[in-house]
Amino acid sequence: MYERDFHRLAKRTLDSRLQLYQHKTLVRDPERVVKDGYISVLLPHEFAHELWRQNEKRFRELFVVSKINSFWERTISIGEEWFVHHPLRDSIVGAADRSRFLPILLFGDDGTLRKTRCFSTLTWFPALHSREHCLHSRIPLFLMPKHILVPSVTESAAERVVVWAFDVWISGKHPHLNPDHEPWEDRHRRDLGGTDLTLRVNKNSTRHTDPPTDPPQTVPPQKCRIWNRATRRMEQC
Repeated sequence: MYERDFHRLAKRTLDSRLQLYQHKTLVRDPERVVKDGYISVLLPHEFAHELWRQNEKRFRELFVVSKINSFWERTISIGEEWFVHHPLRDSIVGAADRSRFLPILLFGDDGTLRKTRCFSTLTWFPALHSREHCLHSRIPLFLMPKHILVPSVTESAAERVVVWAFDVWISGKHPHLNPDHEPWEDRHRRDLGGTDLTLRVNKNSTRHTDPPTDPPQTVPPQKCRIWNRATRRMEQC
């Protein structure tokens, strides 16, 4: 309830259209019975779009073009194993503008709720040197109470949504369909379908304005890898 009211307040007072995506999957209820439920995911391509629309200065502070170029120059010269086998290696090496490939890191962690229940969380952030505190530079993807998890089902479903969202970001376009390949129920997301992530939206309307003359070059992030609990190794998403 508080989450819903907060988003309504932000939309009314700040013109913020950022909202969590509710993904249907299996969860456990208080009696530990498995049933249909929803998990909330903050889609990274929507976060980047909203940050660019609302606060371009902060966007450029997080995704610094010069640092992105330096990262790839150093990575290519070192030839680390992860990059040698990266599916986008040839595209990055041969790109005239390497700043269009945003390197990211995923960070998973555990915590406690009132010291009685545990939760797991997944965040992402640019793989660039920053002096900022993690509170100001890491972007959450989801936070999930462990007592609702169905092993190998609930959290995996959230991870698949995350992979889908990063693939959307790589395309540079808002998707017409949700992660389940179905039309969006949300009108705002339907209206954005097929438009560039760098386009801005006028306040209180879904009409799009022209992109700025100098749009950010950090549209697609690199492909990610996810820890496979069964094989106990990192695998390509």
